[in-house]
Amino acid sequence: MKTNKIKILHLMASRGLGGAERVLLTLLQNADRQNLELILGIFKNTQQEGDVFCKEAEKTGIPLEVIRCRNPYDISQILDLFRIIRKYHPDIIHTHGYKTNILGFLTSKPLGVPLITTVHGLYKNEAKAIPILGLSLRLLKYFRAIIAVSDNIRLQLENFKVPSRKIITIRNVPPNNDESLPVNQGKFRQEIGMPDDDGKLIGFVGRLETIKGCDLLIRAASRLFSSGLSFRLVIIGDGPEREALTRLAENLGLKEHIYFCGFREDMMNIYQSLDLFVLPSRNEGIPMAMLEAMSQGVPVVATRVGGIPEVITDTVQGLLSPPANPEALADLIIASFKNPEETAKRVLEAKKTVTESHNLEDWIKKYQEVYDMVAQ
Repeated sequence: MKTNKIKILHLMASRGLGGAERVLLTLLQNADRQNLELILGIFKNTQQEGDVFCKEAEKTGIPLEVIRCRNPYDISQILDLFRIIRKYHPDIIHTHGYKTNILGFLTSKPLGVPLITTVHGLYKNEAKAIPILGLSLRLLKYFRAIIAVSDNIRLQLENFKVPSRKIITIRNVPPNNDESLPVNQGKFRQEIGMPDDDGKLIGFVGRLETIKGCDLLIRAASRLFSSGLSFRLVIIGDGPEREALTRLAENLGLKEHIYFCGFREDMMNIYQSLDLFVLPSRNEGIPMAMLEAMSQGVPVVATRVGGIPEVITDTVQGLLSPPANPEALADLIIASFKNPEETAKRVLEAKKTVTESHNLEDWIKKYQEVYDMVAQ
């Protein structure tokens, strides 16, 4: 039976649970199911063991197709994607990332399915990724719509000669945390052995990869330790740099001050336990974790990169540090603790900004408008 719903096939290559994955999960969880029928295809390397993103995606109740591949050039993933497209007959394919842009183009073009993409970031973590990024960018001229998560990314896309008429900026929003769930502010501190009166608790949330700059935060923590600040640093998230970051913390004599907590589902408890959220990224789109911290009333120190200055004006909603500068980062962390009245004002402004400019309902409507336009 034919329905009037627009059928969307989302495609993402799984790398764990980073910002892009969380944006997509937020979209899947909150999209209007009366108007949209959603399917999710996840490309997964057979060498990977468990995958948090797949597990979280299963919770949405949306049909999930896992496309397994032995390597990036495995032809079977293209054949699998053809099979999925023929199985569901989507009206639109919505890609998320360089790999899915390329594979989505190769499979949708022969079948006449319109393509859109969300560009979550344009950074290159590895030299081998540069050709893939270049090819992905060249193919964007064939997409019906390109969603940039920040004006900074939009400008970068235009500099890469992506047609500006196709680019739509839709800034990220924090997920709709369930405020009905009980929050125990002291539970997390107790878990890491930190009494309520034992110094400041600083938090980082994100995927542990070079672009996120967690190594810079650990070096800043060494400066905090030398300054005499009583603190603990919790690092929430996982990724390829975890082992190297653990070694760095040990080499700097910070093993007793830094806790690597991996992926957590109780983020409300964690945010409510933090005295400060720090995001030391080398590049960013509009970081979800930062928006979450702001919405939960946690003071923020972040680097002045990517789309972050579109959300935070320095000294208004938070404090901004120059990138790749652990000394400046440490100084701003200390300043935030030394001036509690100014910090409290910034927290109020941050919550106001998220409420007014990063509203979940408006965000969903903007995506619906894109789907309506492309499906016409």
